[in-house]
Amino acid sequence: MTATPGYRPLDWNDDLAGRYWRWQSHFPEQYFTRNFGRLIARRLRPLLQGRRRILDFGCGVGYLVPHLAALGVEVTAADHSEAALAATNARNAGIAGFAGAASPETLVASGRRFDAIVSIEVIEHLSDEYLEAFFKSFHALLAPGGIAIITTPNDEDLHASETYCPHCDQVFHRWQHLRSWTAESLAAAVSAHGFTLIRTFTTNFARRPLHDPIGEVKRLAKQILGRQIKEPHLVCVARLGS
Repeated sequence: MTATPGYRPLDWNDDLAGRYWRWQSHFPEQYFTRNFGRLIARRLRPLLQGRRRILDFGCGVGYLVPHLAALGVEVTAADHSEAALAATNARNAGIAGFAGAASPETLVASGRRFDAIVSIEVIEHLSDEYLEAFFKSFHALLAPGGIAIITTPNDEDLHASETYCPHCDQVFHRWQHLRSWTAESLAAAVSAHGFTLIRTFTTNFARRPLHDPIGEVKRLAKQILGRQIKEPHLVCVARLGS
């Protein structure tokens, strides 16, 4: 991420990111999957049809798990943060279909394989080093014939969400996003890491037509007039190999 001219971008490391998300954990009402988990699961349901074992990769504190489990699948969760794993296991204890949360390394070591890996709004947070590890984990954890579903903000303007720290005199993205993805750049990334692209599409996971009828009418009017509508979320579906 490049900062606003004249300001230094914050150089994120594991310690800073961990401290940042521990702070954010005090504000659950701001978590994307807490607010829109049911809508996300509903949108992904057709893509997951016929797939029994699902991995929520980068699960955070586990808000998406119950909505995926409600689809009638077995859901395992994965994250690198021990605190996040503990929170996910505690939050979802007793939910039918929840098979527990563990680190990607633990799942790989145990030989676990999944029919689909779902990663919701994770890839925009990854440095080059962690992006390589991200795709490597997918290779190890996908079952033959399995698919990866990756979502991210669509062509995000990172500068629009910058904030400034007067103490360290640096700027950073309000949600710790490090990179912006387009359909083209995400398709190129999955292809470069040994996946075959099935499709990309844009959507709005937060859309509730019945809650915002005026907004929905405006959106339909734009479609009728042939105006391009930029949806906020990008979805990429891919499989291993050719």
